[in-house]
Amino acid sequence: MQAGKQGKIYLVDINSMGHFCSSCTSDTQIVQEIPQAVHGMWSMPAYWNGMAYFWGSGDIGDSDFMKVYSFNANNSGLLSASPIAESSMSYGFPGATPAISANGNTNGIVWTVRTDAYPNGRAVLYAYNATNVAQELYDSSQASNNRDTLATAAKFSVPTISNSKVYAGANGQLSAFGLLHEGGVATVARTSTHMDVFFVGPDGSIRQVWWEYGGSWIVQGNIAPPGSAQPGSGVAVVARSSTHMDVFYIGRDGSVRQVWWEYGGPWTLEGNVAPPGSAQPGSGVTAVTRSSTHMDVFYIGPDGSIRQVWWQYPNAWVLQGSIAPAGSAYTLTEIAAVARTSTHMDIFYIGSDGSIRQVWWEYGGPWILEGNVAPPGSAQPGTGITVVARTSTHMDIFWVGTDGSVSQVWWEYGGPWVLQGEIAPPGTSSSASHSQE
Repeated sequence: MQAGKQGKIYLVDINSMGHFCSSCTSDTQIVQEIPQAVHGMWSMPAYWNGMAYFWGSGDIGDSDFMKVYSFNANNSGLLSASPIAESSMSYGFPGATPAISANGNTNGIVWTVRTDAYPNGRAVLYAYNATNVAQELYDSSQASNNRDTLATAAKFSVPTISNSKVYAGANGQLSAFGLLHEGGVATVARTSTHMDVFFVGPDGSIRQVWWEYGGSWIVQGNIAPPGSAQPGSGVAVVARSSTHMDVFYIGRDGSVRQVWWEYGGPWTLEGNVAPPGSAQPGSGVTAVTRSSTHMDVFYIGPDGSIRQVWWQYPNAWVLQGSIAPAGSAYTLTEIAAVARTSTHMDIFYIGSDGSIRQVWWEYGGPWILEGNVAPPGSAQPGTGITVVARTSTHMDIFWVGTDGSVSQVWWEYGGPWVLQGEIAPPGTSSSASHSQE
């Protein structure tokens, strides 16, 4: 499929391309044509998950929107006759060539480099929700202090996606964009005078630093060796008593792993509590202990599901499976859990549309998919989320917005969720970075 400068889309059978027909008054020798589909194309379309993405423009001085056509609906073998979705933003000449990143058929993102400000204006990298292109997820001009800005625009620049990075070219510059955070950090206070902090090292080790009242911070070093964790993944810790800690993390193979400590002894590498392929490497993990003999661990599956594994003394770990279905969560992001009582748990995560979502459990019943507690576009997919229960009847959730702000939503028993909004201004936090050559 392709479109020309006149704005007509052509769909051609690659096994029978039709040849040129000098005597034809129409293009009957090809599969389909859609006249006036775009203002004109100086770029290439992209395809993902049954959808074709075109971003044309008119000649200099004109502009057009990104347009999405469905393909092969009801096994028709054809494109839809008209767009099924359009972007809310238009680009001038020369339009853009989209590139798609996704986890299979979920978490699709459309990346484009806007170059219509050439030759003197800057290029801008944009990211849109592939299932709702009217929703912008990110652009390289939004961060404060020109952190992500590109050089002056070079026409026909196409973003390239590889190894969790997006590469964008501009005049004399190549920039690589990726997540800023290199793994989560977890902390626990076993007593009122002691704190322990855990994090993933750049070599995949699990590291600890601790503090005792009256002293300085002590760098404990590695509690799990290099290569244990997937760099960029989360880490979680619970203290079931003042003399015992359990730390959980995501392995490079997608396993969920545990290392534990009992007062007076060394750290013990327990190994896998969920097998390889269970979790999405690079995503978050969270844990709660509802009693000194019970632990629940939650993580994001490669398909975007929310999954659980639990342990009851003295039995083995039990793989509960999915508590929220495939596609629920954006895979490369954090997840948060809280146990307001010993018989109740609430899990929060970020959807691929930037919503904040909840699933909860009450002893004796099934997991309940509550849905959104903050609307689409609230959070920046790929960033952190945390929750705290100040009492058994009150919860507060915090997350990073698309503009780098920090926002809050809260709940009081008997009432709805209340969107408090920004508690720290845009640019306070960050969600993407780039390096230049």
